[in-house]
Amino acid sequence: MQGKSVFALSQRMLTRRLMAAQIINSTVLHKMAVTIEKLSRVFIIRLTPEFTQFLVSKDGGIGLQAFAKLNNETLFEDHLVESLNRNEIWLELSGEHLSRALKCAIQSNSVSMRLTKKANLPVLCLTILTQGRTGKQIQLVQDCPCRTLTAAQTEQLCEPVVPNPDVHIMLPPVMVMKNMADRMKSIAGHLVVKANMAGDFIMQVESDLVHLETFFQDLENPTIDPSQVDLSQQPSLNRDPNEMAQVRIDIRDFIKFCIIENHGLVFYVYIGENGGENIGDAQGCGTITYCEC
Repeated sequence: MQGKSVFALSQRMLTRRLMAAQIINSTVLHKMAVTIEKLSRVFIIRLTPEFTQFLVSKDGGIGLQAFAKLNNETLFEDHLVESLNRNEIWLELSGEHLSRALKCAIQSNSVSMRLTKKANLPVLCLTILTQGRTGKQIQLVQDCPCRTLTAAQTEQLCEPVVPNPDVHIMLPPVMVMKNMADRMKSIAGHLVVKANMAGDFIMQVESDLVHLETFFQDLENPTIDPSQVDLSQQPSLNRDPNEMAQVRIDIRDFIKFCIIENHGLVFYVYIGENGGENIGDAQGCGTITYCEC
C-alpha cells in the first residue's frame, strides 16, 4: 500500500515563500510531470492554496501551450501555501529532474520536499523514505534545480482567451488518433481535422498521389449548461449540425496534441483521481488544456 508523503517547501528570502502538505496522490503528480515534459523540457509549476498548476507557455503567447490544473484536495492533506505574491509560489524547473524524483516517490513510505539553496542557487529537494528488499528503510535525496519567479515575471503567464467554439465534440480514443496520425505523417506534413455537431469527426491527409480520410461517427457532442453561458452566443449551437468545421494542422504538433494555422484547436483532458481519463465525474482530479493561438 502506498504510504502518505510529506510535502514541505520553505525559503527565507526578502520574498517569503512557504508551502507544506502531505501528498496522498504521488501517482498523479508523476503522471502530470511526465505528460508536460513531453511538450517542453522546462515548465512552470504554480502552487496556490486551492490548486496546483503546471504550465507550458511560449513567449508572446504564440505556439503550443498547455495549462494543467489539479485540485489540491485530491493531491494533499493539511497543505499550506503562503507568500507575499497573493499566497502563490511559481517555480520554473526541468521536467526530467522532477519526473525522475516523483517516480522514486510513488512506492515510498513518505517523501519530504522543500525549497532550499545549494551553492547559493534555489533547489527543490526531495527526501524520500522507502523500503529496501531486505525490509530496511532507505533514504533517497533528489535535488531538482529550479528558478523562483517574481510577481512581475508571472503576470503574462495565463491561459489565452479563445472564442466560443464552432464545434465541440468528444474525441475518439487518444491512442487511436495518435496511431492514425503516426501512419498519416508519411503521406503529408499537415493534417486536416474536421468535425460537426452531428457526432462526425474526420482526419484527412493529402498529397499529389494520395488522398486519405479516416471517419469516426456517432461521437458525443456534449450538452452546454444554459445556466453557465448565453446559448444565443454559441456558434456551435447556431449552425447546421451537419456542417463541418475544419482546421489545418502540422501533423507533428497534432501528435503532441494541439495546433493550428489561422484558427484555434483546443483540447480539454479531464483527469480522474488515479491519473486516468475522467469524463463527467465531479470528483475528478483536474484538467489539462492544450491550445495554440
